[in-house]
Amino acid sequence: MPHSSSIQHVDISGCFLQVADAEIRQFCESGQWASLVTLRLPKSLPCKAPTLKSLEVLATHCPFLIMLVLNLELTADNIRAARKVIEQTPPLQHKLRKQVLQRLEEDDLHDVFRLGVMVAEYLDHFFPFLKGLKPLDYGAEWWNGIGDILKTYRQRRSQQQ
Repeated sequence: MPHSSSIQHVDISGCFLQVADAEIRQFCESGQWASLVTLRLPKSLPCKAPTLKSLEVLATHCPFLIMLVLNLELTADNIRAARKVIEQTPPLQHKLRKQVLQRLEEDDLHDVFRLGVMVAEYLDHFFPFLKGLKPLDYGAEWWNGIGDILKTYRQRRSQQQ
């Protein structure tokens, strides 16, 4: 991919892609995705997939991003680590409107409800204007619950204003 901040759409599908946090950080910090509006990445293989850290990087480096399709590797450990990040960083006012996310199946997600609330807090922290959270095939009920939590956060914010 050439070094250019004029790239607005990255849409890769029909394959497995080994892109994890380090690669997403590299594209973002190099300025290659500074003008990105749409990012659609295909499924990744376990242990070589983005985590919630990538959402923070995208929120920080891709201010024009409005559509994101990403396969996340969610484990109890990386969800808890993400929780620490939001305790240490100020909320962003990113304008992302729609996310389509899929989580890789992980057998260590025993406390599904609490971890779902943590993911919702993380998404709300970096993407407070997120209106659409669409799950892909696996874990749709879990993601729909997170979407409901995000709606509640938005309603409370609007009542406080």
